[in-house]
Amino acid sequence: MDSVHTISRKEEEAGCEEKAMPRINPATLLQIGLLLSAVPVQYFISRYFGTDSTERLELMQRITLHWSDFRQSYLSPNVWIEQVNEWISNVRLWYYRDEIEKEAAESYFAESTDVRSPKPSFVKFSVGQMVVHKQFGYSGVITGWDPKVRAPEDWLKETYSSEKEIEVKKNIPHYRILICRPQNYGKTISYIAQDEVIVLKGLQLYHPVLHIYFSMFEGSRYVMHPWLQRIYPHDD
Repeated sequence: MDSVHTISRKEEEAGCEEKAMPRINPATLLQIGLLLSAVPVQYFISRYFGTDSTERLELMQRITLHWSDFRQSYLSPNVWIEQVNEWISNVRLWYYRDEIEKEAAESYFAESTDVRSPKPSFVKFSVGQMVVHKQFGYSGVITGWDPKVRAPEDWLKETYSSEKEIEVKKNIPHYRILICRPQNYGKTISYIAQDEVIVLKGLQLYHPVLHIYFSMFEGSRYVMHPWLQRIYPHDD
């Protein structure tokens, strides 16, 4: 019984010693190896690059700088994580490129970020102008336009009364308009054909999201933010 007890204690002590041993990862081993090579490097420098202490110091500083850059670029986990994330992102973009291109091509209701240049002469109105609906009388501010209607077929059938009217409207510019109504009653954004609105002058309108598109009101129109101006470079 005593011998069994003695063996168990030794095994336990050996297990504790094994648990106490630190783990060394490959990056640490590389750093230790480079540190151990410092003396041979110094000997190599003094042997083949002269005995001038100033030259040796400058060379050592350059080596230290290169080592610091190497460590930050290749031995930092954060750098590798960022690189892997970039690779994954590129692979995802490559794999889903057809869906992304299709989605961009099917941007409806003047929401596409494609640059509208040159601006067709038949597009009469500009982003930032205020308009009023001829039939319903509500007013709003233009935030975008399409030279021809870009909307789903279901929307066209719900909006226009007949196939003949749909065919006519398809070739007419349409405008994305922030509708300004008292107390924001009803729809606040609409997609309206050019022949259904006229320019409104001499009245400043208000809408809770105007500041997203425009920086200020300039007497007769709103001034676009730079990001919107890049999409509509000729609407000034």
